[in-house]
Amino acid sequence: MGRVSKRQLVLGAVSFAGILVASGAAGLVANRVADTPTDDLPVLVGTLAVTGILGLAAAWLVQRWTSAFGFAARVLIFTGLGIGVFIANMAIAASMMFISTHDLRLLLVLCGYALAAASIPALAMGRSLGQRLGQVEQSAQRIAEGDFAVRVNLHGNDDIARLAHAFDTMAARLEEADANRASLERSRRDLFAAISHDLRTPLSSIRVMVEALTDRVVTDPATTDRYLGMMTGDIERLSLLIDDLFELARIDSGALQLRLQETEIGGVVESAVAGVVPIAEKARVAVSCGPTAAATLLADPERLTRVLGNLLQNAIRHTPADGSVVVTTSATGSEVVVSVADTGNGIPPGDVSRVFERFYRAEKSRSRTGGGSGLGLSIAKSIVEAHGGRIWIDQTGSAGTTVSFALPAR
Repeated sequence: MGRVSKRQLVLGAVSFAGILVASGAAGLVANRVADTPTDDLPVLVGTLAVTGILGLAAAWLVQRWTSAFGFAARVLIFTGLGIGVFIANMAIAASMMFISTHDLRLLLVLCGYALAAASIPALAMGRSLGQRLGQVEQSAQRIAEGDFAVRVNLHGNDDIARLAHAFDTMAARLEEADANRASLERSRRDLFAAISHDLRTPLSSIRVMVEALTDRVVTDPATTDRYLGMMTGDIERLSLLIDDLFELARIDSGALQLRLQETEIGGVVESAVAGVVPIAEKARVAVSCGPTAAATLLADPERLTRVLGNLLQNAIRHTPADGSVVVTTSATGSEVVVSVADTGNGIPPGDVSRVFERFYRAEKSRSRTGGGSGLGLSIAKSIVEAHGGRIWIDQTGSAGTTVSFALPAR
């Protein structure tokens, strides 16, 4: 049964006092309304108080002793207990009022019939409520086993229906959280796999060439210079990858700090275009600045230059020789929009929604010589959003691709 808590003792004392007050009030009402003789009032009040206290004690004991019973059984017991207290009070009152014992026995028979009649709907209601609570319990057990798709789906406006609705809302949120957790776990595995591949491939190439030079397998100057040039390129790509990973780590940890200042968007565009000219010339792709709006932003110019540099390098990489890449800007009042358009083969429709994912490459190739790390667009998206802006793919298909981002105007 367990120990009685302080709260239960206080509640019991308050209930005891309430019964005494209610019994006295009932005696006064009986005297005023039913013209009960004054000599009978002490007996009446005492009877009501004693039966009320005994009923309260019985209810407390039944509640503690029937905790292992079903809901329907407990409803039936409490219904019987309430009617029993009523019968006891009626019997005592009748014995005081009726002279004939025949009338008293008849009243007791009628009260017994009322008890039996009330027990049937009480049992039916208890079974119905118990079944509905059982549905909630079964659903809770399935969620505990990991089935977050389960729903109770109870209809109605009663307390149990509202409980079921709250339960279904909780289950939906748990299912969403579990899906997010699974997605993050997959992303983490893919991230580690991509990092391992992109680090291992150039390192393996460097190791082979270093061993060839160390073991004197390659001795002629031309081949040696070529190997050294290839190793230098691999080391540069490794450095860029590590820089990208470090940038992503700062973004994920919230340590990315923007040095905001008054920034002319035209100067950022010119700086970014000038930075990719050597890459464009090597790929035989023409890079130029289109119409540029005279707009000022409160932004980090270094970060914006990196965003544009990533977009330009990605556009150059996917534009065939003799193609072109054009950067344009426009001001729409509340925003400044910067667009990078290329004349490449475009992005397949199925890949448009994934191009901003980390390490995702639309060409499906993991080669670093023909493609980037797969982090440029992801970093660009994070920096743009850190400025309170947005980035999107404007155009896909055979006509090329346009990547645009918008930042709040000063």
